Amino acid sequence: GPLSKTVVLLIWAGFVVAMAAVGFTTTKTGLPLSEVALDGSYQADFVQIQERFFVAYEAYLVTRSDVRFELENVQTAMVEQEIAVQLSEHASMSPSLREISWFSNSSFSFLATVNLPAGRGIDEPIAKDRYYPAFFSWIQTSGSSFTADLWCFNKSAHDALDSAEIARDGAVVQRAHAPRISCVQYAFAAEDTELGASRQTFVQSGLIDTPQYVEAIESSRAACDAHNNPDAGGNDAFVYGFIYEFWQQYLNVWSTLYQVVGYSLLGVLIVTSVLLFSVQSAVIVVVVILSVLLQVFGIMALVGVRLNAVTVANYAIAVGMAVEFTAHYAHAFRVATASTRDERACEALGEMFSPATSGMLSTVLALLALLGSDFSFIRKYYFGFLFSIVVLGYVNGMLVLPTILSLIGPERIHFDFSSPALASSPRDSRAESTANGVSVYTDALSSPSSIDRVESARGGHDETRFASRER
Repeated sequence: GPLSKTVVLLIWAGFVVAMAAVGFTTTKTGLPLSEVALDGSYQADFVQIQERFFVAYEAYLVTRSDVRFELENVQTAMVEQEIAVQLSEHASMSPSLREISWFSNSSFSFLATVNLPAGRGIDEPIAKDRYYPAFFSWIQTSGSSFTADLWCFNKSAHDALDSAEIARDGAVVQRAHAPRISCVQYAFAAEDTELGASRQTFVQSGLIDTPQYVEAIESSRAACDAHNNPDAGGNDAFVYGFIYEFWQQYLNVWSTLYQVVGYSLLGVLIVTSVLLFSVQSAVIVVVVILSVLLQVFGIMALVGVRLNAVTVANYAIAVGMAVEFTAHYAHAFRVATASTRDERACEALGEMFSPATSGMLSTVLALLALLGSDFSFIRKYYFGFLFSIVVLGYVNGMLVLPTILSLIGPERIHFDFSSPALASSPRDSRAESTANGVSVYTDALSSPSSIDRVESARGGHDETRFASRER
């Protein structure tokens, strides 16, 4: 009745809103290694301690291979870039980038070694004609400990490669094509050697959870990019390291979630509209599926499931699983033969309840095997997630969707039975009517009689019996 429908819809709407609020306000992003490690293993114990007490990672300020290090404007930009990256969020000050840099500020850095004896400022750029003589003098003495951070190449080999490539296809070759050689060169070889690329190490610390990792990535990149000017022949560098490789996804994981779910629901809307011949039915199905996703979203937040690449993929799977409990019922409602929406909703529920229940129970039984996994990650991110979507999809598909369709469902599909192709439709072959409390079946095609054929084997022989009776 109207009261029960109102109660169902109010409970449904309240639960959806509550779970959506919980999900969007408390869901954390990330996937700590401690959640992936085998329960009770040495790895699990180690990463738990590491994530709590040792949350500092090395990163690198990498200068690209097409930069002319000997230009004074490039040297000035590199110094400014060092300072900016050192002041970025979560860049450690002990040791700081400039304390361990090969280029400037540190006691054994290149600029300091050249400028301090001459009474110049520690960060003053070196003239172009003096740059490489000073560089090779430094790299063979106090700079020898920085050879792993410097990439040098042979100019003659580079020019030969350059000429060969231009002669072959007209393309300009970057210096990275030249083979790397040691930057420590004797005097006779130094004139044929140039600095091709470099890196400066710094440490990022105070990284407690994913938001801090994202801040560190975004802040350091912004600081680095502010001092790049490759189009004008200036400095060109980037920052990279362990956290950039594994936490990059969390810069846009929310937008990725919206895109994945949005495109999945759009696909359901289009396909369901075509197959049910009803945009109205498709919109109702999509709304119910979205409500299921929001319910699962809130429950996953309550049990500590984080948003990451795994859960984003799971939400795409969840859309497909929720379709099983909604689209089939919507189709049954669409083709139901009863006259009113309430009667059609009951007819469709009578047809779909048993297969939907069987499908739900069989899926749950199959998922129970995941509970035996020694990985909490499997139990939480797969069993917990899939179990929730199956149960909530079933409840919404068998309770909420019938209620909505009984109120605003589309009209039934009317078939033209004058067409020979539709004359044998199994659903409408017989229509039921009631007269004086007794059910009487009439042939849908108004034929005067029906012919039933019964075949049975008796003693190896087939017996065929035709019975005809007047309706």
